[in-house]
Amino acid sequence: MDRGVWALVGGAVCIGFAPVLAKLAVNLDEALAPTSVAFLRLALAVPFLWFLGGRFRYWADGIPGVLFAIDLGIWHWAFEHTTVANATLEANFAVVLTSLVGVFAFKEQITPRFILGVVIALGGMAGLLQASFHLGTFFGDMLGLLTAFAYASYMIAIKARARHSDLPSLLLTSATVGALCLGVTCLIRCEALVPSSQNGMLLCLALTLSSQLLGQGLIAFGLARVPIAIAAAIILIQPVVAAGLSYVWLEQTLTRAQMGFGVLACLGIYFAQRERPSPPKDQPTATAVPAHSSTER
Repeated sequence: MDRGVWALVGGAVCIGFAPVLAKLAVNLDEALAPTSVAFLRLALAVPFLWFLGGRFRYWADGIPGVLFAIDLGIWHWAFEHTTVANATLEANFAVVLTSLVGVFAFKEQITPRFILGVVIALGGMAGLLQASFHLGTFFGDMLGLLTAFAYASYMIAIKARARHSDLPSLLLTSATVGALCLGVTCLIRCEALVPSSQNGMLLCLALTLSSQLLGQGLIAFGLARVPIAIAAAIILIQPVVAAGLSYVWLEQTLTRAQMGFGVLACLGIYFAQRERPSPPKDQPTATAVPAHSSTER
């Protein structure tokens, strides 16, 4: 495999650690709430991004930060009500949502295989929700799907801003604004902004380094060298890694029905992403987002 593929595999594995580290931080530090962990993930990334050359150039670059704050807040909340594997898989449904936006908002041409992929993914998600309803985790899985909508909105915003700002500055401004939004939310809800233990701080720092910096950096490197369809398929390693880690570290298990419907949803996402709608014939092909894939967290 070439360097781009290896980078994508490494990035997907790093991002797979994100939900497990966030859940562990909440479990092991009594002062931390899910929103607190999301805040620290972004806040701790700011000095690193500044060191890497990011600068505050356009305040409009903060719009994706607001959407990402909403995304992280809901996603971390979902960890409290469903399994890490479910929440991570459901968030990856953003792949299909962004493709649908391209079809209806930008008049991109739809393909039969794309329709098949959407139908399979929807069937898998519906089955997963039905199985979760009987296990009492339906609310958490609905939060997972809501995360997908929030993350899809974030991706659309980051794609729009990527045309006007350099990558380090865009990521720095987005992370700063997102951290401010989550910090204000924590203050309103009287939640801690600082861990009460060394373990809590180390877990939050590990989350920042693995997911916010290393994971996104590797995927950005890989996306520049590997076709997006192949990249999307590789990045689906993320929910698999999250499921394995949650079983080992959090003792969370999935029923056979959940695993089956989860695999079905992954297949649907893969087919939908593999056959993304193409731009209209009278318009040039859009430039791919340089640093954010549909499943990058």
